[in-house]
Amino acid sequence: MYAQSVTPNFTTGSMTQTVTATQTVTETVAIERFGGAVKTWNGDNIKALDTSGAAVDITATGTQFHIVDTSLPWQLEIVTRAAGVVETEDVSRTIETDTVTNTLSVFSQ
Repeated sequence: MYAQSVTPNFTTGSMTQTVTATQTVTETVAIERFGGAVKTWNGDNIKALDTSGAAVDITATGTQFHIVDTSLPWQLEIVTRAAGVVETEDVSRTIETDTVTNTLSVFSQ
C-alpha cells in the first residue's frame, strides 16, 4: 500500500483569525481601623471640678464643668470614644478588560 500524492488546487492563500476575550474582575475591600480609648475636653472660661469643688481630671467620677466668669463667653468641647473600631471603609469595584487579537496567516506554494 502506497500513499497517493495530492496536488493542491491553489498557489497562494491567507487566513484571518480573530479572538475576542473579556475578563471581569470584581473586587471587594473591607477595611476596619481601630483606635484606643479617648477622653478629652477643651474649653474657654471653663474648669472641671469634683462634687466638692476641687479641680479634677475629666476621667474622675462625678466631674462637673463650671463657667469661670459668667460675664465672658465660654466654650466646652468633650470627646469620649471607647477603644475599638473607629472607622470602616467598604470599597466594591468591577474592572472589565476586553482583548481582541487579530492574526493573519499568508501562505504560498
